[in-house]
Amino acid sequence: MKTTLGIDIGSSSVKVSLLDVETGRCVASSTNPSQEMPIDALRSGWAEQDPEMWWRYATEGIRQIAAQYPMSDVRAIGITYQMHGLVCLDKAGRPLRKAIIWCDSRAVEIGAEALEGIGRDYCLSHALNSPGNFTASKLAWVKRNEPELFGRIDRFMLPGDYIAYRLSGEIGTTESGLSEQILWDFKEERRADFVADYYGIPRTMIPDAGLSIGIGARTDKATEAALGIPAGTPISYRAGDQPNNAFSLNVMEAGEIAATGGTSGVVYGVVDTPKADPKSRVNTFVHVNHTAANPRYGILLCINGTGILNSWVRRHIAQEKIGYAEMNSLAEQAPAGCDGLLMLPFGNGAERMLENRCTGTAIEVMSVVKGDSCPPAACGPGGNRLLVPLRHRHHAFAGPAARRHPRRTGQPVPLAALPPDAGDADGGAHRTLRHRRSLGRGPRSGPGRRTLQVARRSLRVAQAAGSHRTRSCRPRSAGSKLRTLETSARKATFIIHNS
Repeated sequence: MKTTLGIDIGSSSVKVSLLDVETGRCVASSTNPSQEMPIDALRSGWAEQDPEMWWRYATEGIRQIAAQYPMSDVRAIGITYQMHGLVCLDKAGRPLRKAIIWCDSRAVEIGAEALEGIGRDYCLSHALNSPGNFTASKLAWVKRNEPELFGRIDRFMLPGDYIAYRLSGEIGTTESGLSEQILWDFKEERRADFVADYYGIPRTMIPDAGLSIGIGARTDKATEAALGIPAGTPISYRAGDQPNNAFSLNVMEAGEIAATGGTSGVVYGVVDTPKADPKSRVNTFVHVNHTAANPRYGILLCINGTGILNSWVRRHIAQEKIGYAEMNSLAEQAPAGCDGLLMLPFGNGAERMLENRCTGTAIEVMSVVKGDSCPPAACGPGGNRLLVPLRHRHHAFAGPAARRHPRRTGQPVPLAALPPDAGDADGGAHRTLRHRRSLGRGPRSGPGRRTLQVARRSLRVAQAAGSHRTRSCRPRSAGSKLRTLETSARKATFIIHNS
């Protein structure tokens, strides 16, 4: 049986699939690791992964399939990957640092400076995009902040280019790949050296580019020895995940649109005329079937926090007691509008669609739903427990945010919903929260005192201090960065500001 091998380098997992050439049927697939791959965030807004981790899981998946089907039958290899990531190699072909991946926002200001430095009109008419937070800007950040390491870079590449390099020993990229790095001149149909020159990136660092569909490299003898794939097997397809998703849905011609969801959610439309968005809220890339004679461009709108937010809900609200299929089933039972429940999915960055503002994620519940029909986004397992969306420490949701949550006085909050660094320490067994003077009306003791029970402990009214009163609670019983806690006879509203 003649087969083709597909490798997908995602930010959550690495998938490998084997297809029967004659029937087009997927005969085997593997996904590694069994849990989501880690994303390192040394600072708020950063996101890094080890390229060697991608390669390790790719080879692990290939070997799992090889236990059932011989790799000697593989006739071609295709690679798709998370877009925009920066992999830096030394002269020996070894990664010099962890890859700065797509959802890392450290280079936003550098890209904004470049847009003005190059000239907004020139940049948008030639590159069709602001340099923004894309790969070239990420490399410029390395040059500015890690100059010694930058001096040791021989080549830089995208995640999919790195996997192709490990399979073949050949360094290269694609025209579509250059466009997602903001290193493609759409007007001149060639590499945008003016961006590299502005950043002081040597042109020799940029790999040569070919087409996405076509032989870009061939596997080497080392791959044959390690994985059983015959030396000389063509790597005949390479594309970023979003152009590839459109391709897999047969979205190839002008006027066709693909809407897909993974870690992020994307609407991707194909056009045959290059045109820039003046605010760069959407971006234009070279599509997989583009040629100079038959141009095809992909217009991409990205919402970062879709699948990753779904994962966060499963871990912190469903407490990993149910799977995604059951979550979907429960969500289908909720009425349209979900009784006013709102969630803004920008916890791992809003990027271009909101002009790179760091808005953070937000949850608003406009009414309380109880019982078994409680939507999973509002209730914990079993219903009847309402989540207070306090600040959390998950790397993908760091950043400034304001979150409001009305709830009835005295209603318990599940401990799993609270962050470990709750409250501000006051030197004792309690932590202190500050709020407006209007808080605490009514008796301060006795059965008439109003309290909010948090994890079986109570927030208690303490002495007024200036324009605020304080409530104290034991550690881990309420959210840090809590600036305002307003109460009335029927509800209390938490407003949390992260900074």
